[in-house]
Amino acid sequence: MAEHDLTQRMIPSLDRQLVFPLLEFLSSRDVYQADAILQAKVELLSGTGMVDYTGELYKQLHNTDQLPAEFDEKRAALIKQLTESEHKT
Repeated sequence: MAEHDLTQRMIPSLDRQLVFPLLEFLSSRDVYQADAILQAKVELLSGTGMVDYTGELYKQLHNTDQLPAEFDEKRAALIKQLTESEHKT
């Protein structure tokens, strides 16, 4: 069924907020391997502020309870940015 799936051709033309629901749909249909979908989600969300959710997906993908230090650093930077934004307004 994956040979008839057009998702890979469509994704480069779509924004992240449109790609994520497609990946969710594909994971529910078992078109691709679960690890491939998880990897795609991690790559998609790694450039966003969704650090905690991306970390949970990373743990699930790599079957671990530990996150790399980059997740903590990014989370701290996002919290700092949020705090600074709150003080400006």
